[in-house]
Amino acid sequence: MTIPYRVLARKYRPIALSDLVGQDLLVQTLTQAIQHNRLPHAFLLHGIRGVGKTTTARIMARVLNCLNNSTGTGKLIDACGYCTSCISLTEDRHLDVIEIDAASRTGVDDVREIIDSSRYKAVTGHYKIFIVDEVHMLSKSAFNALLKTLEEPPPHVKFIFATTEIRKIPDTILSRCMRFDLKRIELRLLVDYLKKIAGLEGFTVEDEAVFSLARAADGSMRDGLSLLDQAIALSHAEPQTDHQESIQITAQTVFNMLGLANRQRLFALLKAVFEGKTDLTLQYIRDLLHDGADAQLLLQDILDMLYGLICLKAAPQFQQEGFWSQTDKEAGLQLINLLASSVLLSLWQALLNAFQEVKVAPTPSQALELALLRACYLADLPSLENLVQSFKGTPLRSVPSSHAMQQLVTNVSPQPSLVVNKSVTKLPTSFASLVECISVAREPILYSQMLQDVDCINYQPGEMTLYLKPHTSSNFLPTLKQVLQNLTRYEWVIRVEDQPGKGSLQDQNQALERDKHNHIVSHPTMEAIQIAFPESTVKIISS
Repeated sequence: MTIPYRVLARKYRPIALSDLVGQDLLVQTLTQAIQHNRLPHAFLLHGIRGVGKTTTARIMARVLNCLNNSTGTGKLIDACGYCTSCISLTEDRHLDVIEIDAASRTGVDDVREIIDSSRYKAVTGHYKIFIVDEVHMLSKSAFNALLKTLEEPPPHVKFIFATTEIRKIPDTILSRCMRFDLKRIELRLLVDYLKKIAGLEGFTVEDEAVFSLARAADGSMRDGLSLLDQAIALSHAEPQTDHQESIQITAQTVFNMLGLANRQRLFALLKAVFEGKTDLTLQYIRDLLHDGADAQLLLQDILDMLYGLICLKAAPQFQQEGFWSQTDKEAGLQLINLLASSVLLSLWQALLNAFQEVKVAPTPSQALELALLRACYLADLPSLENLVQSFKGTPLRSVPSSHAMQQLVTNVSPQPSLVVNKSVTKLPTSFASLVECISVAREPILYSQMLQDVDCINYQPGEMTLYLKPHTSSNFLPTLKQVLQNLTRYEWVIRVEDQPGKGSLQDQNQALERDKHNHIVSHPTMEAIQIAFPESTVKIISS
């Protein structure tokens, strides 16, 4: 006779409080309550699917009805596992433990059956225990019918409620129960447990594979075990080597099963986005989609990786925590210095907004490509800190019209790509004309710095020697080189001297104005006027 297969979630279901994973506070509270005989008559277990609500309820029923334990001993209490009560509970035939599915039995009549049954004492155990799963599905009338019995139950009755929707339960019910909130299973605990179960089943699993399974489980132990079950079934179908002692679950197997992309390829994609390489970004996306990755899951993975990078950059202690595999951490640490934290946060927000676009787009792959192209341009923008630093102490000047731009840059010929050895006749012929080109190119901050803080010692088209005033911003030279390269399509040579020359353009203009004023005031006619009108002053009004 063939023995029916039991899924891993049932095969390895915990049978003692100490076996529960990731619920330390719940275990401690229940253990002390049982030890000191301070058990309430009603428990409410709340948490997401698959974290152990029904399992915890069954463990409590085992402990409370174990014939070899007494709740008044003052010792650590656990079910023995071999008494009549424990055996019947293991075989799901205990007369005093009644498990009810409230999703299918929601009416008043079903609750009346519970109330009528609660009047009779336990037959084989210490307590008559009612486990009501998905209790939030009961109707309003059913809850009302349960109130009186729940408030003053017979001493031999215990109620254990389990729910995933705590908000749907009336406050009158909540106030009559001891509430326990079961937490999501932490990623590291889930990874370790899945490795342990895989080993018990005779399998080894790659780190990248088990981390992917744990992330897909999203804090649910049952989901994680179900996915592991699927990965084991899929790995059985793959060819194995002759000398292999155990079957290995590879990362590629899990990626194919979940429709995910290889993590290292995703890191390469993110690096291309951070560097603003649009062509490489498009190529990576299309390769991943061609290999079977789902557009929505791909964007979800990218958001998850961005979250990890932000955590690594903002809080270095995350480098010691197990939310990523060691391979992912090493790849992430190489990326976090490419962009400022503010830019990473902006990227995450932009891609989060794009998630809905990918979800509703007629062609999700196109929406994903455009979203990541926008991210390329966003990553290429200067950080907020650099902008603020540039604005400090720098007056803004109005930006000339596009017509003036065309007149001033007639000798600059844009090219489709960067050409280093360009004819100097196509470059601005003087430092003053270069400064005006920067002005009309809509670079007001750089224009102000060139006008006020820079003393041009020597200028030739394509190269110049400058003296920078002490208060000049530290990022001035890199910004100037980048702007000139973008504007003229020429790689400029810029040298810096430590001795000033004739002064900045603003200083030279002010000196000319003073000379002009002195020349006019010293004219014989102006001297005669000042003699005739001794209290008069001379002002030069420029048109």
